[in-house]
Formats: sequence, C-alpha cells, structure tokens
Amino acid sequence: MTSGLDATLVGALETIAIDSTDFLCLSSFSHNLALVSSLPLPEAAAHWQRLGLSGQVAAMGDLSGQSQRRVVYFALSSGSQAIIAQLKQLLVDKSVKTVGLQMPGAAPKRVEILSPPIAQPAARANASSLPSTSRTGPTPVDSSPIPEEAWVDLDRLVDDFEALDL
Repeated sequence: MTSGLDATLVGALETIAIDSTDFLCLSSFSHNLALVSSLPLPEAAAHWQRLGLSGQVAAMGDLSGQSQRRVVYFALSSGSQAIIAQLKQLLVDKSVKTVGLQMPGAAPKRVEILSPPIAQPAARANASSLPSTSRTGPTPVDSSPIPEEAWVDLDRLVDDFEALDL
C-alpha cells in the first residue's frame, strides 16, 4: 500500500443534513483531510461546525499549532491546477522524513523520523444527540442555473483528481 490522498465526493456542504449519508461519510474520517468547497472559508467553517464535525477548517497556511484534526480548506474558485499543486505540497508535508546519521568510525545509517502523532478526535455523538436541522429546514440554495463553463471546470477538476497518482 502506498501513501497518498484519497478523494471522496459529497454533496454541497451547506445542504448536508445530520441524517444524510454525506454526513455519515464526513463523520467517519478520523484523520486530517482536505476540503475543496465553492463556499468562502468562513461559510465552510460555519457549516462544518453546524454539523458538529471534529477538527477546525483553516486555510493551508493557518494550520500551525493546531492540536486537533486538521481540515485544510481549498477554494474551488482558485482553479484545479492551483488546488492540485497545494494538495501535492500537503502530501509532501505529511510524508515521513529520513535523516542520515554517521557515528565516528561507523558506516552511515538511515534513521526514520516519525511524524508527530495525530490527536484522536473527541468521541462522536450519535445522530440522535446532535441538533436537528429538520425543524428549520436546510439552508436555501441558489436555484439559478449553473453556467455551462462551471460544469466544464468541475468535470476537469474531477478528472484531474482521478488522474492524480499521489
């Protein structure tokens, strides 16, 4: 098995309900993850908190010093090439680094330096103990037609994700 990134496609963050399979998918992740969204960062973070998911949504450069699970935010509007470049950098950053050590009179040896342990997420609440969004209904979604070029960009991004060999 090789180290890499796995892509999972879920519905729009603002439309995910606590009793949906998209919520189940997102809540099953116990490790750091990347979130690519068409929402601005503050809105994506607010919906993440509304769902009660563990981890704090932050931009890639704002992640230092976090002790909990990291949710790295990428704006879909920045384009697929920029997102892919940042994902590759994220993969490089999470890889295990090795350092060569040489003792006097001994042959060089490689010693692995392990990444710091990932904090375990807090115990997950079951769906019945989480606040329900059914009373207020889902957040309204803009129902205006999506321009054709946006679909082409989304298709290209999905194709790029599938072509990644990370």
